Amino acid sequence: MFDLADPEKNLVRKLGIMGLNVDEKVLSLLPGIRQDSGVVVVAKMATAGGAKNPLVTGDIIHALNRVAINNLESLYSALHHLKPGSYVVLQVERAAGLYYVTFQLD
Repeated sequence: MFDLADPEKNLVRKLGIMGLNVDEKVLSLLPGIRQDSGVVVVAKMATAGGAKNPLVTGDIIHALNRVAINNLESLYSALHHLKPGSYVVLQVERAAGLYYVTFQLD
């Protein structure tokens, strides 16, 4: 899936990840996911927050601080007002389960 990502469009610096919108193409590659929206983590950056956050490649972000994440635009919007040092709670789908991961932004 990494080959579907464009570093200029898909980089989420505050989380230190490359993300892809869950769309029809991604749904065809990930059968059985719980929701047909969200952002798939396709890579973590060694810098820019990626080294410290608990996300793993393949996680699907569905919510950030109880705000639904439907696509990259909604993820950028939810992160926009958060400053370094803010705590975030992400609802992620991982290995067919839903989990909450928390960490502090760099």
